[in-house]
Amino acid sequence: MHASLFQQLQAWLVGDIGADYGISQLQAAAGSASFSSQPPAVHFNPLGGVHGGYTATLFDAALGLAVYSQAANEEVYVTATLQVNYLRPIHAQALPLRTEAKVLQRDGRQVSAHATLHDAQGQLCASASAVFTCLRKVAQNAT
Repeated sequence: MHASLFQQLQAWLVGDIGADYGISQLQAAAGSASFSSQPPAVHFNPLGGVHGGYTATLFDAALGLAVYSQAANEEVYVTATLQVNYLRPIHAQALPLRTEAKVLQRDGRQVSAHATLHDAQGQLCASASAVFTCLRKVAQNAT
């Protein structure tokens, strides 16, 4: 039996990308996902802050996991839009970070979701909203 796309995404987040992005304490339930992260030095910009692309990647991963936590096994979702609002710079003393995402609404092939990123002191550093589109449904193997 093949792993579901949700299971594959979870494995990827605690495996390859998890190591590259310092992701830990991954949790996912129906319509929500969260994890902690400790960005490696390569993700800091010359000003000493965490690069915005790192934050956007965390959001895309958490939001996608939340969407897939509710998806049927045969559904394939992709990010259609991702809007990130950066509210404060993230410096090394603000680590670790906590990203939390939840599904807000399902409308046909579209799913909207929202996420937040807090620093170690609980301050909101960034928020994001996204729309995911169901491209197709993969065929299920007959057993």
